[in-house]
Amino acid sequence: ASRISMEDITYYEKILKENIQRVRENRKDKEALNIIQNAFENIFEYIKLFLIEKKERYYGYILMNMRLQIAYDRPLSAAVNTDTNPFTIIFNPLFMAEYSLKEMIYIVCHEIEHLVLDHPSEGIRLNQTKNPVLQYKLNLCMDASVNDRLNMEIEKYKLNMMSNPNDAVTSRKLSRMFYTRLMELQSFLHYYKIIKGVIDEEKKEEQDRDGSPMLPGKNGKSVDKEDIVLIINGKNPGGVIMPSDVRGKEIISLWTEGDSSSDSNEKIKHFIKEVMDGIPDDCRGLFPNYQQEAINKLLSKPTINWSQVLKKYIGLIPNSYRKTKMRINRWQPERYDIPGRMNNRTIKVVV
Repeated sequence: ASRISMEDITYYEKILKENIQRVRENRKDKEALNIIQNAFENIFEYIKLFLIEKKERYYGYILMNMRLQIAYDRPLSAAVNTDTNPFTIIFNPLFMAEYSLKEMIYIVCHEIEHLVLDHPSEGIRLNQTKNPVLQYKLNLCMDASVNDRLNMEIEKYKLNMMSNPNDAVTSRKLSRMFYTRLMELQSFLHYYKIIKGVIDEEKKEEQDRDGSPMLPGKNGKSVDKEDIVLIINGKNPGGVIMPSDVRGKEIISLWTEGDSSSDSNEKIKHFIKEVMDGIPDDCRGLFPNYQQEAINKLLSKPTINWSQVLKKYIGLIPNSYRKTKMRINRWQPERYDIPGRMNNRTIKVVV
């Protein structure tokens, strides 16, 4: 692909906003939607080429192995679908146009971090019933964990290539939303355990008139369960969805629908491994330590806690008997001089 200049980006951003106004006036304006798609595809191409040039980060290398999909019927800015081959990164340009170019880059990197941290398979593992309220909490915790990492990267490494959007969820915002105190730069599971405890403790107090639970929302406002928009594998009623349609509602995205947690984990591992194998050695050595550690953790072979396995299965192992005069011999019960037998509970284990 040819290099796109900043002048081109400014032009495409202008075209994007002009035609979005046309769509606001007439959502069936197919010509405007096609122009928007073309303009955003060019902006995305610039972002991809720009991130590839940043050799000291893995964002561009992962992005060039993904397929782009434009979806006007999704009430969210961006998402990743791991059910496709290759993986698909999905955007709604009508939402993305509300952000600056640096904020768009931040959102793209945000979605890539979800993959590297294996959040899709973790979400499936912790929410096998696809409960929307539970997924709401999981997504908030995952977003806070990812955004804390990105904000640290911006501050520590003086990255001017991206900027944190005002509506991005961080651990600080999560603390205010759930009236608790959370440490920065922790795993999503750490945040989830704390938030789950807060929700469980206040569950009875946060009931609406119908008895359905109320969840803390942005700026401390309550969010009703019915206001949660649930998207499973990108399936949503057709039609063009504008940001104003879902303003004030919490948006949830499930990455996969049919896969189990282990299947999703294997697909993500395979995808990331292929990406890393294609990166030149001199570039791979430039990654920050925390990024390299995340990749190594994802691609490492699973370890088994042998002591837990031993405790779980040791009682199922059949063992021999030992002779004892405390029991009567079942074959000759009248001979008290002949010892009986009982289970030998002492199991010999060789490590």
